[in-house]
Amino acid sequence: MPFFLDEEEEDAFKELFNISFGMTAASLSEMVDAEIELSGPGFARIPAGSVTEFIRGLYGRSVGLVGMRYRFIFPSDSVVVGMAVMLVNAADLGHFLEALHGSAVPEEMVIPLAEESMQ
Repeated sequence: MPFFLDEEEEDAFKELFNISFGMTAASLSEMVDAEIELSGPGFARIPAGSVTEFIRGLYGRSVGLVGMRYRFIFPSDSVVVGMAVMLVNAADLGHFLEALHGSAVPEEMVIPLAEESMQ
């Protein structure tokens, strides 16, 4: 069954992301002592087989990905399960980690440290 949301449902998900990423950006800004700018949330319906091409078009071939699974349980026993994902251009990941840890991160430590830090 194809996944479609009506306009009101799509707006609700956008608002949910707007609120949660707004709070996240404020905390992250404090942690790395840097300004964090956010755009408004977007919503895209992409066939599963096209996700790679979509991401490559946005960020190139090298991407750092941080994801968090979520499960919303509603009083009517309805459940919505998914994953919120943050994509970072891999070339910028080292700068992010340097700001987070306060010092330069050796190249061979970027991926292990990113995995640990993003948890």
